[in-house]
Amino acid sequence: MADGDPVPPSGFYAVECTGRRVVVDGRALRKGQTAMLAHGSAVRIGSYCLYFLLPTLSEAARGEQRTMKVKVECVVAKTEVQQHQQPGDGVRVKEELVEAARSAQPPSKPTKPTTARPRLSPSAPTSSGPAPPPPSSSSSSPKRPRAGEDLSSLIRRLESKSDSEIMDMLATSAHSDGWDYEGQKLGSTAAMRICAAAARTAEMRDLARSNGGVTQRDILDWMSDPDNAVYNRYEPLMLRKIERKSYMMGFTKAIQRCGYVKREGVTSGRAT
Repeated sequence: MADGDPVPPSGFYAVECTGRRVVVDGRALRKGQTAMLAHGSAVRIGSYCLYFLLPTLSEAARGEQRTMKVKVECVVAKTEVQQHQQPGDGVRVKEELVEAARSAQPPSKPTKPTTARPRLSPSAPTSSGPAPPPPSSSSSSPKRPRAGEDLSSLIRRLESKSDSEIMDMLATSAHSDGWDYEGQKLGSTAAMRICAAAARTAEMRDLARSNGGVTQRDILDWMSDPDNAVYNRYEPLMLRKIERKSYMMGFTKAIQRCGYVKREGVTSGRAT
């Protein structure tokens, strides 16, 4: 299409140069210039080359007549009806449409009448009698006593046992699945019994006089002596349930509970 050709009445396609170099069918366009595009036009924009193609119809499709019918009679008729409508006609037409829609629907099943029943609060009286009073602290189930609440009876029971019986009870608790408060109390009581028994021996007294006191290790060595059949099983029994660090700390507390203190100016760890 030349520059002087008329513009097609059915529409056309064009490309405008907005800054980049545009070449259409060998014709370079400057910024602001426009060129019309035809089917098969060669276009180059910058470094991109392409062909402008329009959709084409086959011979069979060209022979078909494709038309689109627009019914405007309804719009015109509606406009005429609206011009002749009187006030209140719209409501009557709407009611007629609603009635027609209801008659077209199948009849629904009748619903059973429901009667609302009053909701009774927990404190409201019923037909069987007055509501029970709210539970009070005195009528509630008794609280299960904890193991520490019966401490005095446990202490009295352990005080009546001999050292050999205490060790037997500790062995039973150490070989059980759990380690409750009674087992812990047995361990601390047995440690105090061991410290008291060691303080009564001539060996520990002579060691205290010669060294100015005894160490915790001295008591543990005396306890672990194979000839000491009553107390030498204390350490392996306790280590079945607690760590060695906790075991040593518990034994230190047992020495202090027996009344022995660490003396200043003596070898570290010695107690008298």
